[in-house]
Amino acid sequence: MKENLAIVIIPTTPLFSKTESDCFPGMDIQFSTLLHRALYLNYLEFFKDNPVANLFRFVFYESDREKLDQEFLVSQPSDASEIIQKFSSIFPPFFLNNPSDPAEFLPIIEKISQNCSNIILIKADSMGLTPGILSNYTNLLNMDNDVLIVSKSKSGSAVLYGFNNFDENIFSDLFNESESFDDYLKSVSSLDKLFIVQEDLYSVKTIEDFRILYNILSQKEFYSLCSLKIHDLLTDVFIEYKDALK
Repeated sequence: MKENLAIVIIPTTPLFSKTESDCFPGMDIQFSTLLHRALYLNYLEFFKDNPVANLFRFVFYESDREKLDQEFLVSQPSDASEIIQKFSSIFPPFFLNNPSDPAEFLPIIEKISQNCSNIILIKADSMGLTPGILSNYTNLLNMDNDVLIVSKSKSGSAVLYGFNNFDENIFSDLFNESESFDDYLKSVSSLDKLFIVQEDLYSVKTIEDFRILYNILSQKEFYSLCSLKIHDLLTDVFIEYKDALK
């Protein structure tokens, strides 16, 4: 019998083993690493507090394997709460040479789909997931239809994919960062699926996205999108690149 839900977090760049080409636009390696690290840690914290899935897979670049700090090594023994211990025990960090390579990534997802009915893939360079939004996605995936959910960010990037029936055609140019959302929509519109577009999350890929992130985290109603620790990490980046926020 299949489990109900698997969640996979996908990095779009190495977290610690960056080269200049991997950096966030306009940032140096130090602060680009800090930004992407904070965004990834935010998902790690979110799912430790919301252990809704039967399987979690946090994917990293192979080049980061020896460089992850203890905050990412959640599968190591810990004196944390029972929930966090249970969460940590059901997945190890998962390393791929290039998570953006479909030939390397898709066999992993296909294998997961053999054991889990519903799968949600989230690109790590994003923010905005809440328990309410996640509950909405899981309810949609539990419908009898063959469902494909794509969450489009406020700036027009696809940052989350949910499906209840694995089909490699879903992943047409999934990792092509230069492809527009409209192009992706055209590539999957011919599939015999109930296609649902949500607009809940925020991508963090461009300087304009960076400004939007700063603006939303400056508003009291969005404080719950990340912990104080994550907020402090991001604030260090905002301060360093305050001129880009104008």
